[in-house]
Parts: sequence; structure tokens; C-alpha cells
Amino acid sequence: MSAVYLLALPAMGILVLGFIKAVQMSFREKELNSRLMMAFLIISVYSFGFFLGFSTLRVPVYGQAKAFYCLAAMGPISVFFALGLDRVNDWLSPSRLLAVRAVFYGWFGTLIAAICLSFGA
Repeated sequence: MSAVYLLALPAMGILVLGFIKAVQMSFREKELNSRLMMAFLIISVYSFGFFLGFSTLRVPVYGQAKAFYCLAAMGPISVFFALGLDRVNDWLSPSRLLAVRAVFYGWFGTLIAAICLSFGA
């Protein structure tokens, strides 16, 4: 299970890339519906993070911060990760980067397998 932390570092980078793309889409997208949807996702993740941080500081009990408090933010986080994965896939789309793409998807499969095996056993 501790190896998953190292495997998850690039996944966090992909999540940050997706968040940056969502911010860009919320300002630059031509359709109003897409801009409003991305802005809503960004605001909802911010509000859940603010709630968790504020409640932890307000009631400083060791067991106060629970992961399921921000379970509702998994939808927007999944959208941000998908946007980041799309951006990385676009970067690796040239045929000369076929080996890099294979290593990338090998890493991704290893991450998913390690997560499933660490919590399934």
C-alpha cells in the first residue's frame, strides 16, 4: 500500500493539469453552458475543501476531519482528472512518442491494479 503513494504522484500532476484546463475552459469557452458547468465544478471543489479545512480548524479534535465529508467532491475531481488525462493523451498522440505512451499507460494500469489490490486484500 505504501508503494501506491509514489505511483500516485504523477496522477496528482494529471489532476492539477485537468484543474488548470477547467479554469481555462471556464473563462475561454464559447458556449455559456460549458463555462457555467466548469465554474460550478471549480466552486464546488473549493467549497468542499474550504468546509473540511474550516471545520478542522474550528473543532480541533483528532477525529474531526473525515474523508467522507468530501465524498461529494469526487464527481468534480473525476472530471478534472479526465480533462488532465485528455491533455496528456493529446501531448502523447504523435507517432514518435509511441513508446512514451506505452510507458504512460503501463504506469496507469499499474496504479489502478495497485490501488485495487491494496484495498481488496
